[in-house]
Amino acid sequence: MGGTTDGTQEKRTPADKRVLVETKTVATVAVRNWDHVVPAVLGRVTDDEFDLRVVGAEKLYPMGHEVYDVVETSLSRYVQARAAGRDDIVGIPHFVMRGFRHRCLLTRVESDMISIDQLKGAGIGLSGWVDSGNIWTKAAIREAGIDIPDARWYVGRLTDQDPVRNHVGHGEQKGTVNGIPEDTSLMSLLQAGKLDAIMTAFMPPGFIEGKTGLRHLLPDFVAAEIEYFRRVAFVPGIHLLTVRRPVHETYPNLAGAVSRVLVESERIWGLSRARHCDTTPWILQDLERTATALTPGWNAQGLEPNRTMLDSFLDEMVSQNIITNRPTVDDLFFGVDV
Repeated sequence: MGGTTDGTQEKRTPADKRVLVETKTVATVAVRNWDHVVPAVLGRVTDDEFDLRVVGAEKLYPMGHEVYDVVETSLSRYVQARAAGRDDIVGIPHFVMRGFRHRCLLTRVESDMISIDQLKGAGIGLSGWVDSGNIWTKAAIREAGIDIPDARWYVGRLTDQDPVRNHVGHGEQKGTVNGIPEDTSLMSLLQAGKLDAIMTAFMPPGFIEGKTGLRHLLPDFVAAEIEYFRRVAFVPGIHLLTVRRPVHETYPNLAGAVSRVLVESERIWGLSRARHCDTTPWILQDLERTATALTPGWNAQGLEPNRTMLDSFLDEMVSQNIITNRPTVDDLFFGVDV
């Protein structure tokens, strides 16, 4: 925490002089540069107790970062830490990133695959076995009746330009899940016909413009994702917030304050997006479809609105051999709620 500062809440006297009305504790928050956090980053949303300095970053900072008090964190990484007994970091059940993952499955344009159940026995590449988004994509594959031993899994970097690192993590399983050679990439293997499909959270360069020779495995992935939502009643959580335990114990109200500010930021952004809906030609259609296809409260924060989703995620982490010691949902958050 960064000490105290005269608060951003202020009023004007008749002489147009600014009068400081309170002193606040400074807290720093680092999240990815999502559109919905922009009002908070710009200081358009404030809190009564804390002077929250929200930073939009291009990367995720590690849990326990010494500069930022609250950071956006991979849900999978946090669960792995808790399952291993780590207790110096406290999770906040506020999900900065949610998303369906059916869209993340890609195949070659000429492939005859148009449904997930066709992946049985296939060679599937992914850019990280323990990544939160890929866990949800594998969950969709398992829901289609294809368990981990029913396919061949290859883990490695997405493109030849990406750095070489350990993408397998704890997932290597007796030849079923293997790392690819360091001198190649998932894109190269798929384009060469050595893989049947890949899953990736980030579309490769040139994909949107149709220059990669690849397509979505599901021709209408939106319809598949809507059907998935009707079955499970949640949009998968991928990233949450975490805070260093000493900070939380000293400032127990901080978690709720950060969540409230980000919720209000998202509300303001949503109103602006609906009003200024010509940033891309068909965003209005997407807004209307989201409003009609998803039930109100689909993006609610807090423990109870997300309990079913979290239980499903924990079950998947066990089924996918990422953790063996399954914590309960309540174990994850040390009693913290927002």
